[in-house]
Amino acid sequence: MMIRMKRVTVSLPDDVAEAAKHAADETGAANFSVYVTDALRAFTERETFAAIYADMEAEHGPTSAESKAQAEKILNEVFGPESTAQGAPRHGSDRDARLAG
Repeated sequence: MMIRMKRVTVSLPDDVAEAAKHAADETGAANFSVYVTDALRAFTERETFAAIYADMEAEHGPTSAESKAQAEKILNEVFGPESTAQGAPRHGSDRDARLAG
C-alpha cells in the first residue's frame, strides 16, 4: 500500500535547517524529508500524549511523585534513559502550563 504524500513548503531559520540536515545525515535517515517526517510524527505523538495526560490530571488530580518516579523507571527500562530525558511530557513544563491555561 502506497502512502499518500503531500508536498509542503516550510521556512526555517538557517540554524534550525542546518542542524536538521546535519542530524538527518548523522542518523542515517534515507533523506531530509524522511527525517522531518519522523520528527514531526514524534512531536505530534508527544503533543497528543501531553493532552491526554493533562486531561487525566484535570479529571483525577495531580500525579503523585511516587507514580511519576515509577513511570520514569519503567520508561527508562523499556525505552532507555533518553525516553524521559527529552521529549517526554513533564509535569510543570511549559507545555503543561499551556494545556492547563
